[in-house]
Amino acid sequence: MSDLDRREPETAVYRIYDGVDRLLYVGITHDVVMRFREHKVDKGWWRARAHRYEVQWFASREIAAAEEREAIKAEHPEFNSVHAALPRREITPSVAGTYSTLEIARRFRISPDTLRPLVKLPDFPRRLVGLRGNRYPADEVERYFERVRPAR
Repeated sequence: MSDLDRREPETAVYRIYDGVDRLLYVGITHDVVMRFREHKVDKGWWRARAHRYEVQWFASREIAAAEEREAIKAEHPEFNSVHAALPRREITPSVAGTYSTLEIARRFRISPDTLRPLVKLPDFPRRLVGLRGNRYPADEVERYFERVRPAR
């Protein structure tokens, strides 16, 4: 496992395959050993199906993130949802014309944990002020996800 050791200041993109070489997951991390341990604990598919891995190191997080995004779009790993083109779920927002963070997660099939850092990005739609909870304009959220993760 020496190939998993952290390399300063590089960032890794890793691919996990099952026993018949189907791509299960593509991820990014600065600490592969720690990330694999986390996956082993919280991803049921990891314990049941992960068989081998590939790790590529990149000079910066930005370059690695671009590689991860393109790999997910092109290679269609079974367990990735961010950057993957999954069909949207039909939902009925509790406040017309807006989505809560939970409604966004349901609509675009991503976990709330994955959504939390997205809503902090400068290009994510602005949070609406004056409404109870975190709500976002539905039309802007739809355009955002169409741009970053087009529907199939």
